[in-house]
Amino acid sequence: MKIFFASTDETGISAALKLANAGFKTYFYSPNPYVETKAANHDQLTHRCVNKLEFIKLCAEDRFRVVSEPLNEADETWLHVNTVKEGKDEYASAENIVKLVTEKIEATKALVLSGLTKVGEAEKLLNSFSRRCMADPEEQGYVGGLSLFDSCMPVWTKGTQAPAGLTKLSHVRFNELAAAESATISQIFARAAFVEALVEMTIYSGHHSILTNCINDPALLYPEIIDVLKYFKSQNMPPLVANMFGKIAKTGLKTEKQAVSRISELAKKARKQLRVLVVSHSEAAFNKISANIRSKNVKLHFVSDQSITWENFDSYTGFDGVLVNSLRMDLLKEFHRRYEHVWFVLAV
Repeated sequence: MKIFFASTDETGISAALKLANAGFKTYFYSPNPYVETKAANHDQLTHRCVNKLEFIKLCAEDRFRVVSEPLNEADETWLHVNTVKEGKDEYASAENIVKLVTEKIEATKALVLSGLTKVGEAEKLLNSFSRRCMADPEEQGYVGGLSLFDSCMPVWTKGTQAPAGLTKLSHVRFNELAAAESATISQIFARAAFVEALVEMTIYSGHHSILTNCINDPALLYPEIIDVLKYFKSQNMPPLVANMFGKIAKTGLKTEKQAVSRISELAKKARKQLRVLVVSHSEAAFNKISANIRSKNVKLHFVSDQSITWENFDSYTGFDGVLVNSLRMDLLKEFHRRYEHVWFVLAV
């Protein structure tokens, strides 16, 4: 079965790969050239549900293919959107991809909307597709958080017949589309609360193994989770939800303060200048950490967390310790395996 999968951003890459992994011939398209290039080249975070060898195999078997133009026919058409990208209202980008696809697609049996939408938007996007498209798909569906969840994905279908792609996903079915959207947002906040509790206990106990042993994903929090937290902090939401982003940001400051304090203590006891590798999500964050470590007995070396791959990991040797200022759990775990002194700063 052939699935045409159109995505507004890079979060759709892992979502499309889940369908390819389930055995469907999946054609991935994005109007954004950056996303198109990212999709064709394996990356631990964007291709999070498959490793590099699995990705190469999917491509070789033609189960995952990146295309530069929308298809004109497919068994199922999937539209993947994120209308709260970087905490901003991005509904317009979702509408644009609906227009792009409906201009091209001539025949499709089913339409599925996936990703992240604010409550009520999924219905509007599905209706917009139906009004514009000559294909007139018999089946319609919605699945929330496809890039994030491996089980209990909120799903809604129009009628009792579900698109074949949805049947392969571990899901929870809702009778109302708005309820499925709400459940998606709820699960994202539940994940954020889980992470917040783990990080707080890590600070309290001083045991990084709480994080490294309890988180199996490549990232502590994925970008689309942060997108939701940022957007809904300014909305009329229950206090626990509305305050979640601010609470996690404050916890991030606690982890930074703790790391700076411990590096300074170690520097006082050292008989030579400490060489500390700082793996950070941005140079601005590195500069902030550097300014807080005032000891002359510490020399910091910056490297972007995006530049570290499994192929070049062995080149990061000869340091007295590593400060990981990132959401990448794979880096934290690997540096813990290689170094006695590892400090973690939550990057939000």
